[in-house]
Amino acid sequence: MRRLAFLALTLATGCSDALEQKSSAGQVIGVVNYYDRTLSLISATDFTVSTRDWQRPSATPSTIDGRGNVFLVPLGQADAVAVDRLLGPCGPGALCAQPDYVLPLAAGSGATGVSIQDDSIAWIANPNLNTVTRLNYVNGDTVSVPVGVYPQAVALVGTRVFVVNSNLVGSTRARRTGSCRSWIRRLGWRSRC
Repeated sequence: MRRLAFLALTLATGCSDALEQKSSAGQVIGVVNYYDRTLSLISATDFTVSTRDWQRPSATPSTIDGRGNVFLVPLGQADAVAVDRLLGPCGPGALCAQPDYVLPLAAGSGATGVSIQDDSIAWIANPNLNTVTRLNYVNGDTVSVPVGVYPQAVALVGTRVFVVNSNLVGSTRARRTGSCRSWIRRLGWRSRC
């Protein structure tokens, strides 16, 4: 019984040190500014704001996804995806990743939704091409897959990719064609539309 009490006291002491730490230290909130075509990064600790500009006059950013130290923003009519990395210190002479860059997508894609899968892969919805693109945001490689009419968003659940289609052409509901009949679709490597 004394050993159990000692163990409980030791665990409680260790937990109290962890609870005294600021939970928001080092955390950043990303906010897309549609009209300014920028990304605002807000420190969750002291609420300071820094802004990143993509220098793309045709950009129409509206969604964002973040994972670890990376934010991805589809740039809509600019047919590209902005990659913003929040890097730690980089020593002199070290090979450091470029913090902000833009990766091109297929012409006319109109990229909207984005979902980051892991530390190098993301999925981008391309409503103007009726596809989603598997993007390696580290080296820029892409593979596109047809998914149905006007995909707007992408969600990942485990190893599955779900695509939300609006089934709209302009403001009119699209005719159903082929096997792509639902507004939400599970994507597999053997997807057929």
